[in-house]
Amino acid sequence: MSKRNPRVIAALLLLLALLAPARAQDVDQPEPPETFKLEEGSVRVLDRFRRPFLMPKGTAWIGVRLDLDAEGTSPFIQDYEVLSAGGVDYEVKEDAPYVKFPLENGRATVRFVAFTDSASNPVLYELVFLHKVNGKDVVIPMSDTAWRAGDPSTVGSRTLSTPRDRAPNQNWEWGLLIGFVLAGVVLAYVLFGRSLFARMLRVKRMEVTTALGYSNLLVLLGLGLVLLCGAGLYMFPKILWGKQVAIYLVVGGGCLAGLGAGYGAGVVLTRA
Repeated sequence: MSKRNPRVIAALLLLLALLAPARAQDVDQPEPPETFKLEEGSVRVLDRFRRPFLMPKGTAWIGVRLDLDAEGTSPFIQDYEVLSAGGVDYEVKEDAPYVKFPLENGRATVRFVAFTDSASNPVLYELVFLHKVNGKDVVIPMSDTAWRAGDPSTVGSRTLSTPRDRAPNQNWEWGLLIGFVLAGVVLAYVLFGRSLFARMLRVKRMEVTTALGYSNLLVLLGLGLVLLCGAGLYMFPKILWGKQVAIYLVVGGGCLAGLGAGYGAGVVLTRA
């Protein structure tokens, strides 16, 4: 038995010598490349009047999910249940939940998952605008919803718009609107309720009740014009070029011109 031990030991040593290079090769072999990579894009959201959605923090997001039915999307995504990279996961299924990216100052940084192999791209994504109303997320479609991850032409920033919705008024807009209405009310009262009323009494020598009736009617017409223009400013009608500055100038200037024309006609009619 003692004569066979050296042979056994020699065989074991030879076997270990043969296996050692293979193990070393396994250890030194680099890990396979990652299947997916993460891409970032900046998305700015405007309403139909080209005004940014400046929403309170934590109330608005860009929602993103895979657009499985889009023409041109990579067929290789069907081989996976989830596309994942950098802590961002997109489920590969119909009606998957949106991955939400917060909107801050009208802009969101959105992350997409694409294949590291450029030949397997692009991966198409659907983008929507989400905002919270009464504790529930309201989904608002945008005019251009597709994002082609893995396509160099779509890397960077994009500006998207909502086809029907409009952004809420900002504080300065509310201040301008209220100031305009108050100034218009005061101006209508001074022009028709004081100046023309006095001319009716002094120049036309009307009776007080008659002059007061005409004056009150003109004041009501002036107030109606001011309120109508104020409502137009609030609703932001698409006038001329649809630009915000042009809307304020046209609506506000039109209101002042209407009041001035009414007062001018009253002056002419009350001449001696």
